[in-house]
Amino acid sequence: DRIETGKNIFDMAQKLVTSKKAFYIDGSTEITLREDARQAFEQSGNNILVGNVSIVGTGINIKRLKHVVFIASTKSFSRVI
Repeated sequence: DRIETGKNIFDMAQKLVTSKKAFYIDGSTEITLREDARQAFEQSGNNILVGNVSIVGTGINIKRLKHVVFIASTKSFSRVI
């Protein structure tokens, strides 16, 4: 239910932070695109990931993740950790 918000934040990130490559992931993102994003992060730590917390929080394994924006409606910080 936060897809439109996430896409808006992704668009802003692309426009405002041109020195970094931004990726957006939600439940409708194909596996191949998720893998492309993961590989980009593995090769360079200079990226931004905008994603739905239910996908990014449990369905992604990125070793060089430095910048992430979670789109979530939750009160629990420990859920994200």
